[in-house]
Amino acid sequence: MEKEPQPFPLLAMITPLLLGGAMFAFTQSPISLLFCLLSPVMLIGNFATTKSRDKRRLAKAIATFESRLEVLTARLATERVTEFDLRLKESPSTQEAHEHAMNRGPLLWTRRPEHWSFLNVRLGIGTMNSRNTIKDSSRGDMLPEFQEKLTEVVEANQTLDGVPLIDNLYDSGALGIAGSPVQAMGSINSILVQLTALHSPAELVVASLLTPRWSRELEWLKWMPHTSSPHSPLEGSHLADSAASASAVLSGIEGVVEARLAQAKTQRRGAMGKRMPRSNAAARSARAPTRAPSRPSPRSCC
Repeated sequence: MEKEPQPFPLLAMITPLLLGGAMFAFTQSPISLLFCLLSPVMLIGNFATTKSRDKRRLAKAIATFESRLEVLTARLATERVTEFDLRLKESPSTQEAHEHAMNRGPLLWTRRPEHWSFLNVRLGIGTMNSRNTIKDSSRGDMLPEFQEKLTEVVEANQTLDGVPLIDNLYDSGALGIAGSPVQAMGSINSILVQLTALHSPAELVVASLLTPRWSRELEWLKWMPHTSSPHSPLEGSHLADSAASASAVLSGIEGVVEARLAQAKTQRRGAMGKRMPRSNAAARSARAPTRAPSRPSPRSCC
């Protein structure tokens, strides 16, 4: 901690000399002069002792700070590795989701409406803020050079590179993919693979309104149980590639949205209720309309 420098006690040293001189003038006793000389010596010794003690305290405080800073740096390095691994496990890649779906692995259809990751999609990897935080109320009282050292450690650990970039379809309301068909196709397939591999057709339904060209690109959707789930609130076909079929699917989607909007007025979302996904043109909740979400709105993925 920064401390004000202690001034030399010049006045306290001069005062005994003046008083000793006055006493000698009245008493003519040499002992008064002895006391007069001893007082400044004692003040100088006390001042030197205090300065020496402060230096030792400062050296000890610096050693303690540097030792704790090393421990903090090492701990943050360990926590970064742990957080990095945890984030990768929380949000499996498209390849991992596909492998678990094809091999009926442990991640198949594991995300449920009560999970925080329900309707999460991994858009890629990048740099995100770290979940680890450092709090120190005494930072403003530190010496500048030591505060800079701590600030460097804090800033170096504020972000984490190479972690999944996540979007939640329930919270975002919609997810759009821009670009040419060749560029967008990979992203659309990636999102649909994640959704269908990690979410059960009893809780997520996939519907699509496509042009004939896009219908050929996404032909694999007709084999997915999410497009023909008996739990679906939609009646009839969920995949449309013509004006007539698109009108029928869109009409069914609008009917579900209207029903859930009407019921949302009498339902509240909180500790007593369950969070339900909103209707989605490409990924839709398969819950019955009687268990409507509190914030329904149609979405379009493709």
